[in-house]
Amino acid sequence: MFGYHGLVVEITEVAALKAKVAPKRKPSTNQGEMTAAAFARSAGIRGKGQFLALIEGGHTPAMLVVNPTTRRREWRMSRDDIAAFEANYTTPSMLSAETGAHLNTIRAVLQREGVQPFRPNGLDVGPVYLRNAVEPVVALLKSQEGK
Repeated sequence: MFGYHGLVVEITEVAALKAKVAPKRKPSTNQGEMTAAAFARSAGIRGKGQFLALIEGGHTPAMLVVNPTTRRREWRMSRDDIAAFEANYTTPSMLSAETGAHLNTIRAVLQREGVQPFRPNGLDVGPVYLRNAVEPVVALLKSQEGK
């Protein structure tokens, strides 16, 4: 058999070539912003389109922008938009971060106390609860902390 069994290339040469031919990308996000989908996942809302329904229904603020990299329209949330959501709504994942309680404990307490998820016009927007409706549950969970 004839041919090469190995090829030796200096890493600096590969890096220089890669830098020359790689497309220049602009950052697709502004500081302090995130896509609405990324925020929804971080808040524990994973159902396809559930959080977008909340935005498109006018229940929480977000900005519709064109992503400079993909050229597609997407919903983005600023820090103020996220703060507005957190002031009015919560999710079991957010409650877990606030209280340190396990998700199953939170779900059980919400069910036992009869707190229903937020359903604007009967629309399922995921595990989203009105903040003022869960305040008694938060107090209960915090009082059970360490027991």
